[in-house]
Amino acid sequence: MLPGYEILSLVAQVKKLVLEATKHFPDMKIDGVRNVWILKPGNRCRGLGIQIFNDDRKLLEFVDANPDQKYVAQKYIEKPLLIHSTKFDIRQYFLVTFTGNNLRVWMFRDCYLRFSSREFNLDDYNESIHLTNYS
Repeated sequence: MLPGYEILSLVAQVKKLVLEATKHFPDMKIDGVRNVWILKPGNRCRGLGIQIFNDDRKLLEFVDANPDQKYVAQKYIEKPLLIHSTKFDIRQYFLVTFTGNNLRVWMFRDCYLRFSSREFNLDDYNESIHLTNYS
C-alpha cells in the first residue's frame, strides 16, 4: 500500500495527464476520444445517405467533394443509452401554437420506441447498428 503523500502525488499526476490529454483530444470533453462524426444529408429522410466517419479530415474531404449538397454534421455520441445492447429513439408528437401572446402546447398521448436491428458496436459502422430510422 502506498503512503498517503504518494497517493496524493499520484492523483495530482493523473489529473495533470488528463488535463494535458484534453488539449490533444478536444472531443474528449464532448463524448469519448474516438473522433467519430455522423454526416446527414440536408434533403433526405429515413436515414438515407447518412455517413459515419472516424476522421474529421475524411468528413471534410467528403463534403468538399460534394459542394452542391447541404449536410448536417455532428459529433457522434460514442456512449449512447442502450436498451438490450441496442440504440433506440423515442418518437413523441407535439403541436405548438402561438396566437397573440398565448403559447399553447398539445402533446399526443401515445409515443413509440424505434430500435436499431443489431447490437451497438462502435468498431462497426453498419447502418443497422447505428440507425433507428433505417427503412
